[in-house]
Amino acid sequence: MSPIRKALRSGGMFFFIPLLIGCGGGEEVIPSASRLSTDVQPIFTARCALSGCHDSATRRAGLDLSEGNAYTNLVNVNSSQNASWKRVVPGSPQESLLYLKVSQDSPPVGGRMPPPPRSALTAEQQDKIRDWILQGAQNN
Repeated sequence: MSPIRKALRSGGMFFFIPLLIGCGGGEEVIPSASRLSTDVQPIFTARCALSGCHDSATRRAGLDLSEGNAYTNLVNVNSSQNASWKRVVPGSPQESLLYLKVSQDSPPVGGRMPPPPRSALTAEQQDKIRDWILQGAQNN
């Protein structure tokens, strides 16, 4: 008799049921706290709020990601490229155009950010933005 059958016959089924129940979901796990001021804004400052891009002077696509302006330009604000998309939807990275544009090669609106020849954000940078959005995109 196989070891699995032996385990099931001797009550091991009660061990497997919780494992099966716990394997559901496609829900995203909320990670440790991610703050706009210490985790996300430094990414915007170094990679996005640059001269000719999303700084306070240029505001490409009407978006200013400079320190002190990013939050009010992002959270619950319609995209200037397609008003049916919000730039950031608190709690929902998959509905937040900002996250889709920094994490996908072909986002639903426009192109990937930052655009070539600049390199894409690192996975860690993308995760910090995603985590901040998942945690409610607070102005913290």
